[in-house]
Amino acid sequence: MNNISNYKLLIVDNNFVATKAIEVYFENLGYDILGVTTSHKETMQFLQTNIVDMLLMEIDINGSVDGIQSCDIIYYKYKIPSIFVTSHYSEDVLSMIESSYAYGYLLKPFQYGELRMMVHLILSKLKKDNITKNISKVYLQNEFSFCMQKSILYSRNIEVNLTRQERKFVFILTKYKNSNLSYEFIFEYVWENQSFCINKLRGAVFRIKKKFPYLMISNNQDIGYKIE
Repeated sequence: MNNISNYKLLIVDNNFVATKAIEVYFENLGYDILGVTTSHKETMQFLQTNIVDMLLMEIDINGSVDGIQSCDIIYYKYKIPSIFVTSHYSEDVLSMIESSYAYGYLLKPFQYGELRMMVHLILSKLKKDNITKNISKVYLQNEFSFCMQKSILYSRNIEVNLTRQERKFVFILTKYKNSNLSYEFIFEYVWENQSFCINKLRGAVFRIKKKFPYLMISNNQDIGYKIE
Protein backbone atom coordinates (compact mmCIF):
# COMPACT_ATOMS: atom_id res chain seq x y z
CA MET A 1 0.00 0.00 0.00
CA ASN A 2 1.56 3.29 -1.10
CA ASN A 3 2.01 6.47 0.89
CA ILE A 4 0.21 5.23 4.00
CA SER A 5 2.59 7.31 6.09
CA ASN A 6 0.84 10.36 4.63
CA TYR A 7 -2.48 9.29 6.15
CA LYS A 8 -3.18 11.07 9.43
CA LEU A 9 -5.74 9.39 11.70
CA LEU A 10 -7.42 10.59 14.87
CA ILE A 11 -9.13 8.12 17.21
CA VAL A 12 -12.24 9.34 19.07
CA ASP A 13 -13.07 6.90 21.86
CA ASN A 14 -13.16 6.91 25.66
CA ASN A 15 -12.06 3.26 26.00
CA PHE A 16 -8.32 3.38 26.68
CA VAL A 17 -7.72 -0.33 26.06
CA ALA A 18 -9.52 -0.31 22.69
CA THR A 19 -7.87 2.90 21.50
CA LYS A 20 -4.39 1.74 22.48
CA ALA A 21 -4.76 -1.48 20.51
CA ILE A 22 -5.93 0.38 17.39
CA GLU A 23 -3.22 2.99 17.81
CA VAL A 24 -0.42 0.41 18.05
CA TYR A 25 -1.78 -1.62 15.12
CA PHE A 26 -1.90 1.33 12.70
CA GLU A 27 1.39 2.80 13.85
CA ASN A 28 3.05 -0.54 13.12
CA LEU A 29 1.64 -0.31 9.59
CA GLY A 30 3.16 3.14 9.14
CA TYR A 31 0.10 5.34 9.61
CA ASP A 32 0.43 8.62 11.47
CA ILE A 33 -1.80 8.34 14.54
CA LEU A 34 -2.14 11.91 15.76
CA GLY A 35 -3.72 11.04 19.08
CA VAL A 36 -6.89 10.12 20.91
CA THR A 37 -9.78 12.36 21.95
CA THR A 38 -12.69 11.30 24.15
CA SER A 39 -15.43 13.86 23.42
CA HIS A 40 -16.80 16.07 20.66
CA LYS A 41 -15.56 19.22 22.38
CA GLU A 42 -12.04 17.83 22.74
CA THR A 43 -12.07 16.69 19.10
CA MET A 44 -13.15 20.12 17.81
CA GLN A 45 -10.38 21.76 19.81
CA PHE A 46 -7.85 19.32 18.34
CA LEU A 47 -9.03 19.95 14.78
CA GLN A 48 -8.53 23.70 15.13
CA THR A 49 -4.76 23.20 15.07
CA ASN A 50 -4.22 19.82 13.35
CA ILE A 51 -4.79 18.40 9.87
CA VAL A 52 -6.59 15.05 9.99
CA ASP A 53 -7.45 12.73 7.09
CA MET A 54 -9.87 10.43 8.90
CA LEU A 55 -11.57 9.88 12.24
CA LEU A 56 -12.04 6.44 13.79
CA MET A 57 -15.10 7.23 15.86
CA GLU A 58 -16.89 5.45 18.68
CA ILE A 59 -20.59 6.36 19.01
CA ASP A 60 -20.58 6.37 22.82
CA ILE A 61 -18.18 9.20 23.70
CA ASN A 62 -17.99 11.62 26.60
CA GLY A 63 -20.22 14.70 26.69
CA SER A 64 -23.70 15.58 25.48
CA VAL A 65 -22.86 15.18 21.75
CA ASP A 66 -22.61 11.55 20.65
CA GLY A 67 -20.37 10.15 17.93
CA ILE A 68 -22.99 10.29 15.18
CA GLN A 69 -23.80 13.95 15.87
CA SER A 70 -20.09 14.73 16.16
CA CYS A 71 -19.40 13.05 12.81
CA ASP A 72 -21.94 15.30 11.08
CA ILE A 73 -20.75 18.50 12.73
CA ILE A 74 -17.12 17.75 11.90
CA TYR A 75 -17.85 16.80 8.31
CA TYR A 76 -19.90 19.95 7.75
CA LYS A 77 -17.09 22.17 9.03
CA TYR A 78 -13.94 20.30 7.97
CA LYS A 79 -15.07 17.69 5.37
CA ILE A 80 -13.19 14.98 7.31
CA PRO A 81 -14.55 11.45 6.77
CA SER A 82 -15.34 9.21 9.74
CA ILE A 83 -15.55 5.46 10.21
CA PHE A 84 -17.59 4.27 13.16
CA VAL A 85 -15.74 1.63 15.15
CA THR A 86 -18.29 0.84 17.81
CA SER A 87 -19.97 -1.77 19.99
CA HIS A 88 -23.38 -0.20 19.38
CA TYR A 89 -25.81 -1.99 17.11
CA SER A 90 -29.57 -1.60 16.72
CA GLU A 91 -31.89 -0.80 13.86
CA ASP A 92 -32.23 2.78 15.15
CA VAL A 93 -28.45 3.21 15.30
CA LEU A 94 -28.07 1.77 11.81
CA SER A 95 -30.73 4.13 10.48
CA MET A 96 -28.98 7.15 12.03
CA ILE A 97 -25.63 6.07 10.61
CA GLU A 98 -27.15 5.65 7.14
CA SER A 99 -28.35 9.27 7.22
CA SER A 100 -25.06 10.58 8.64
CA TYR A 101 -21.89 11.61 6.83
CA ALA A 102 -20.04 8.49 7.99
CA TYR A 103 -18.02 6.60 5.38
CA GLY A 104 -17.97 3.25 7.18
CA TYR A 105 -19.27 1.23 10.10
CA LEU A 106 -17.46 -1.61 11.84
CA LEU A 107 -18.88 -3.45 14.82
CA LYS A 108 -16.66 -4.43 17.75
CA PRO A 109 -15.09 -6.92 18.09
CA PHE A 110 -13.64 -6.87 14.59
CA GLN A 111 -10.72 -8.17 12.56
CA TYR A 112 -8.04 -5.50 12.31
CA GLY A 113 -7.50 -6.39 8.67
CA GLU A 114 -11.09 -5.34 7.93
CA LEU A 115 -10.54 -1.93 9.47
CA ARG A 116 -7.17 -1.56 7.72
CA MET A 117 -8.68 -2.20 4.29
CA MET A 118 -11.66 0.06 4.95
CA VAL A 119 -9.43 2.95 6.02
CA HIS A 120 -7.01 2.55 3.13
CA LEU A 121 -9.61 2.13 0.40
CA ILE A 122 -11.68 5.10 1.52
CA LEU A 123 -8.71 7.42 1.93
CA SER A 124 -6.97 6.40 -1.28
CA LYS A 125 -10.19 6.81 -3.27
CA LEU A 126 -10.90 10.22 -1.76
CA LYS A 127 -7.37 11.41 -2.43
CA LYS A 128 -7.19 9.96 -5.94
CA ASP A 129 -10.55 11.03 -7.26
CA ASN A 130 -11.08 14.16 -5.15
CA ILE A 131 -14.69 13.14 -4.71
CA THR A 132 -17.26 15.88 -4.26
CA LYS A 133 -20.92 15.51 -3.47
CA ASN A 134 -23.52 16.27 -6.10
CA ILE A 135 -25.41 19.49 -5.61
CA SER A 136 -28.82 18.55 -4.30
CA LYS A 137 -31.88 20.43 -3.13
CA VAL A 138 -34.20 19.40 -0.34
CA TYR A 139 -37.72 20.61 -0.98
CA LEU A 140 -39.60 22.14 1.94
CA GLN A 141 -43.18 23.28 2.39
CA ASN A 142 -44.57 26.51 0.90
CA GLU A 143 -42.22 26.48 -2.09
CA PHE A 144 -38.99 26.69 -0.09
CA SER A 145 -35.97 24.55 -0.92
CA PHE A 146 -32.45 24.24 0.48
CA CYS A 147 -29.23 23.34 -1.34
CA MET A 148 -27.29 21.15 1.08
CA GLN A 149 -23.88 21.53 -0.56
CA LYS A 150 -23.94 25.31 -0.86
CA SER A 151 -26.12 25.98 2.21
CA ILE A 152 -28.46 28.22 0.23
CA LEU A 153 -32.15 28.70 1.01
CA TYR A 154 -34.49 29.34 -1.93
CA SER A 155 -38.01 30.71 -1.96
CA ARG A 156 -39.76 29.89 -5.25
CA ASN A 157 -36.29 29.11 -6.67
CA ILE A 158 -34.98 32.56 -5.73
CA GLU A 159 -32.02 32.69 -3.34
CA VAL A 160 -32.76 34.48 -0.07
CA ASN A 161 -30.30 36.10 2.31
CA LEU A 162 -29.24 34.27 5.46
CA THR A 163 -26.56 35.04 8.00
CA ARG A 164 -23.86 32.41 8.60
CA GLN A 165 -25.58 31.17 11.75
CA GLU A 166 -28.99 31.16 10.06
CA ARG A 167 -27.53 29.03 7.25
CA LYS A 168 -26.18 26.53 9.76
CA PHE A 169 -29.50 26.45 11.62
CA VAL A 170 -31.55 25.81 8.48
CA PHE A 171 -28.94 23.30 7.22
CA ILE A 172 -29.09 21.07 10.30
CA LEU A 173 -32.89 21.17 10.48
CA THR A 174 -33.15 20.39 6.76
CA LYS A 175 -30.70 17.50 7.04
CA TYR A 176 -33.07 15.93 9.57
CA LYS A 177 -36.24 17.20 7.88
CA ASN A 178 -39.47 16.34 9.76
CA SER A 179 -37.51 15.23 12.84
CA ASN A 180 -37.36 17.09 16.16
CA LEU A 181 -33.79 18.06 17.08
CA SER A 182 -32.91 18.91 20.66
CA TYR A 183 -32.09 22.47 21.63
CA GLU A 184 -28.65 21.38 22.84
CA PHE A 185 -27.74 19.61 19.59
CA ILE A 186 -28.86 22.55 17.43
CA PHE A 187 -26.99 25.05 19.61
CA GLU A 188 -23.77 23.02 19.56
CA TYR A 189 -23.97 22.71 15.79
CA VAL A 190 -24.64 26.41 15.16
CA TRP A 191 -22.50 28.02 17.85
CA GLU A 192 -19.97 25.19 18.30
CA ASN A 193 -18.01 25.56 21.55
CA GLN A 194 -20.02 28.37 23.12
CA SER A 195 -21.90 27.71 26.37
CA PHE A 196 -25.50 26.68 25.78
CA CYS A 197 -27.96 29.61 25.86
CA ILE A 198 -31.59 28.88 25.06
CA ASN A 199 -32.38 32.59 24.68
CA LYS A 200 -29.75 32.97 21.95
CA LEU A 201 -31.29 30.02 20.09
CA ARG A 202 -34.84 31.33 20.50
CA GLY A 203 -33.73 34.77 19.32
CA ALA A 204 -32.23 33.31 16.16
CA VAL A 205 -35.41 31.34 15.45
CA PHE A 206 -37.55 34.42 16.05
CA ARG A 207 -35.52 36.42 13.51
CA ILE A 208 -35.70 33.66 10.89
CA LYS A 209 -39.47 33.34 11.32
CA LYS A 210 -39.85 37.10 11.07
CA LYS A 211 -37.89 37.14 7.80
CA PHE A 212 -39.63 34.05 6.39
CA PRO A 213 -43.03 33.59 8.08
CA TYR A 214 -44.01 30.78 5.71
CA LEU A 215 -40.91 28.68 6.40
CA MET A 216 -42.34 25.79 8.40
CA ILE A 217 -40.17 25.68 11.54
CA SER A 218 -42.09 24.25 14.48
CA ASN A 219 -41.22 24.02 18.16
CA ASN A 220 -41.94 21.11 20.47
CA GLN A 221 -41.18 22.59 23.87
CA ASP A 222 -40.32 19.19 25.34
CA ILE A 223 -37.94 18.25 22.52
CA GLY A 224 -36.73 21.03 20.23
CA TYR A 225 -37.23 22.31 16.66
CA LYS A 226 -38.00 20.74 13.31
CA ILE A 227 -38.53 21.92 9.75
CA GLU A 228 -41.11 20.58 7.31
